[in-house]
Amino acid sequence: MLSDAQSAAQSAPIHLGPISERGKELYFKSARFLANLFTLENRIEFKGLEHKFKGRKIIVGPHKGKQKDISATIIAHADEQIYFLTNEKIFSPDGFDFLIKKNLRKWFHFLGPGATENMIIALKPVRYALVKFITSNIRESGMIPVNVDGKAPTSNGEGNGSDSELKYQDLAESYLLHDRPLVFLQHNRKHTQSQYHPELEEFKMGAFKLAYNMLTKYGVDVPVVPMSIKGTRGLFAPLRKIIVNFGEPMYISDPKYFQGSSTRSMWNFKEGLEKRVAELYRDS
Repeated sequence: MLSDAQSAAQSAPIHLGPISERGKELYFKSARFLANLFTLENRIEFKGLEHKFKGRKIIVGPHKGKQKDISATIIAHADEQIYFLTNEKIFSPDGFDFLIKKNLRKWFHFLGPGATENMIIALKPVRYALVKFITSNIRESGMIPVNVDGKAPTSNGEGNGSDSELKYQDLAESYLLHDRPLVFLQHNRKHTQSQYHPELEEFKMGAFKLAYNMLTKYGVDVPVVPMSIKGTRGLFAPLRKIIVNFGEPMYISDPKYFQGSSTRSMWNFKEGLEKRVAELYRDS
């Protein structure tokens, strides 16, 4: 007789093997080391810890602070391995180096173009070491690559190694059916301001489409945990307090969200959760 968890895992569109010992080590040692390094000059305070729990869930929060948002989320989940939906460029050496240089130009624009480019060249050994370590290990750590089209890249695109261009939604569904928690840190390319708070950006639909699909395709009502992260903007902010605030889990099956059509249900849930994250951010 199969347990509910085994039955759910068997219905996954992609079979996932057990997490490797190497994957666990990368998360609990390397990722946590880097998370602490990137927030070394900050103090971190956690609120709403009574709403944290282990296991299957979707964690949704803002993404204004780049690496500090990721770092604070990892530190907040020190007792559990979590999996991020990750820009596919980070899986490729050229792509990740492009992102590093892009952010360095943004962070140090006040130096002027010439000085900034000289600094980027001077940092080449550091960039090379970071790029080599991350790109050679991120796949084994279980992160999910996502591009702007919402698809997992093929093996030729330095993605998850599949030859079939599986949509990231299939991979994300499989993670949840295997009780692996997912993290969606929200920002949008147009930087459209959220109507619920001027410092936040409007959420995208990916996490909410995933919650809807899990309910309607598999009968699994995945808890979605709202999380706000405040104080992460800027590269260096000595002694600035970072506040991570968790809210109570929300469910797309709630009648005020689930209203027949898929589009209406996903939109209602997106709006409800974006509003709740703004409230948590305001209360931090």
